Amino acid sequence: MSAAPLLQVDDVVVDYSHRRGSPAVDHVSLDIPRGRTLGLVGQSGCGKSSLARVVAGLAVPSEGAVRLGGAVLPTPRGRADATRIQMVFQDPGSALNPMYTVRRTLTELLLVHRRAPDRRAATDRAVELLELVGLGAAVLDARPRGLSGGQRQRVGIARALAVEPEVLIADEAVSALDVSVQAAVLNTLRDLGSRLGLTMLFISHDLAVTRYVSDELAVMHRGRIVERGLPDAVLRTPRHEYTRSLVAATPRMDGPALTAAEEGRPL
Repeated sequence: MSAAPLLQVDDVVVDYSHRRGSPAVDHVSLDIPRGRTLGLVGQSGCGKSSLARVVAGLAVPSEGAVRLGGAVLPTPRGRADATRIQMVFQDPGSALNPMYTVRRTLTELLLVHRRAPDRRAATDRAVELLELVGLGAAVLDARPRGLSGGQRQRVGIARALAVEPEVLIADEAVSALDVSVQAAVLNTLRDLGSRLGLTMLFISHDLAVTRYVSDELAVMHRGRIVERGLPDAVLRTPRHEYTRSLVAATPRMDGPALTAAEEGRPL
């Protein structure tokens, strides 16, 4: 008998009353076992980010519920639940306070959430987090404008990990990065998932990127999940017409950066 999923989305609806037509999220249910990554793919406007915001506790569903470890998460979530699900956003520039150094971004978070007893310990932990995402102490006193896009996104990942979440949501986390940088960040996410046992919801419009990081793949179209399965099975033998159109519109299911990443070659 398989273990119960860590994260469950039960019949969630997100209906923006000022819009006409179908809900942004239309009775979506999905689950993710502990330590696994579910890739959610679909074109812009299909409801992926609306669903992500509900799962992260940033928006209240019109109907349905989100469960973590079998318990329904209240909406909006209280302080006790706020750190259990964290999000890595699409734009690493706007997601970071431009006036804060990396040191301040991480140490204040660690102190507020009592993940460190004092500033010295918080700084030590900040360095550990930066090393975990492939950076290090050299960027501690940098501000976002002094970092590359890939470095800023790694800081964003470190910030999300600082509160030791059970679930990490990556919402188009590499779409704003150059192709070669995308692969390096994807490798970081895959490595973190394995090393930390993270449960992840990885959201993208890019089929190749989603296949590379995901244990399972779900396809979203007009607010609904229309297909789900193992990535290679879904992409090689798609059952739904919309999935077939996505695959047909993708010239290659890999690329130089992803191929290099898969082979372990330097980027």
